[in-house]
Amino acid sequence: MNNSAVYFIDVFAALMMIMGIWILFRPEPVYGYIERKRQDLSTHVLAVVVRVILGAALILAASQSSFPLTFKVLGGLSIAAAAVFLLIGRKRFQQLLSWALSIGPNTNHIKLLLTQ
Repeated sequence: MNNSAVYFIDVFAALMMIMGIWILFRPEPVYGYIERKRQDLSTHVLAVVVRVILGAALILAASQSSFPLTFKVLGGLSIAAAAVFLLIGRKRFQQLLSWALSIGPNTNHIKLLLTQ
């Protein structure tokens, strides 16, 4: 079970890195997709489920880590975030996504730093 948790964390980290790089250079497609999907119930459910699975994987993999307390704390925070997303309801979750989208796509300052 712990090997599966470690594998899940590795895959999740790789996907997050890929998405981060993608958003850095081409944010419009990602933000457009999120904007289109923010009203869907499946988006809210997916946000909760992914955080619960990630949190559980972090807690399960903690014993194999060099920093087990860090993994347990991050796992607990992930599960707490899932609980918050669940408790705030769909309307406030959609408002949270709208807010995040409103501050996100402006990465011109980062592009300038990388090209200097």
